[in-house]
Amino acid sequence: MPQETPAPELETPHETPETAPAVVETTPQLPKSVMVLGGVAVALLAVVLVVSLAPRKSGGKDGSSDNDIKSMQAEIQLLKDNNDRVRAGLGMSPAADTSDIESADKVASRILGDTATLTALARKASEMIGAKDGELAARNKLLNDSQQAQKALSDQIVALRQELNGVNRQNIDASSLQSQLQSAMQKISDLAAQVQDLRQAPVDLQRRLNDATQQRDLFARQVRELQARLAKINIFAGSEADIQKEAQVLYRALLALEGQAQIEISRAYSQYGATLGSTALDRVAFGTGSAELGPDDLDKLKAHVESAPDNAFFFVVGYASKTGSVDDNRKLSSARATAVASALADLKKPAQRVQAAYLGQTDRFGATPPELNQVCELWQIVPRE
Repeated sequence: MPQETPAPELETPHETPETAPAVVETTPQLPKSVMVLGGVAVALLAVVLVVSLAPRKSGGKDGSSDNDIKSMQAEIQLLKDNNDRVRAGLGMSPAADTSDIESADKVASRILGDTATLTALARKASEMIGAKDGELAARNKLLNDSQQAQKALSDQIVALRQELNGVNRQNIDASSLQSQLQSAMQKISDLAAQVQDLRQAPVDLQRRLNDATQQRDLFARQVRELQARLAKINIFAGSEADIQKEAQVLYRALLALEGQAQIEISRAYSQYGATLGSTALDRVAFGTGSAELGPDDLDKLKAHVESAPDNAFFFVVGYASKTGSVDDNRKLSSARATAVASALADLKKPAQRVQAAYLGQTDRFGATPPELNQVCELWQIVPRE
């Protein structure tokens, strides 16, 4: 009796590097070759049954009957040959060759075996198609979500830049702008996570992955630029109302010391650490009529920034000597404070903040020589919990 041929393994189809089309769920169809093999098997079964059930005459005296039998045998052989070719096309071994006509039971048994093999092949093909459909749908969804996130983030960056360019430096809403920057950075973080997911996608998604990575890096640079611009817009306080809350009390206390004796000023400075949470770190000296910083000044500022806490707030106060006019000294003291604060802004840690203000001409640091008052004071304020 012919042995049942095992179901051959189907080669898993590989995706091409072309862009994967949108997945459309369809009902799996049997391959045409399987349908042809089924048709041949049914025809072969019919012929064998006719031959097996036809009455045979003994002795071979009836020539007509013998010719009919030979004709049917030839037809059976032709059907077997066709059957073997179809089986070979499916990767199956040829049906067992027998010289005698098989009984109807044997033929039926073999055909049932072939039918079971075809059924197993069809089921496996259906499962593979279903699995591939699910995989393609998941990848398409991942790509669509990433593209939507990129577009939304790009729109937000454009809107934020327009808002920043359109506001007045004195009336800018720094709190709102900072909130939008934080939102943009969060979306950049989310986009980075999506990019990491896309790294697991097949080769045909590599181009989109590279585009998403480049856009993420571009948005990150734009956010850093906006943060730097925002910090410089708010770096100089033109009036007491513009001074940030943490430094307002210190500014009023320093303003009240004008005209006080040196001993009173020293006593007040020693108490500000405990009462105001403020510490005088350094004094930066300037030449007459100058607001330029030297290399040594920059080195000292860098050292202060590195040793300060990550959340420190640097408050710079500019002064000028009483040589010259009040208006000129006011402008000079503000220029000195802005120069020091700008240098600190370039050197500071990400969470540290800087602001500058001026108190104009003074002699609180000594009446003679007047150069003693051509300074900027650097204060460190650590926000209280």
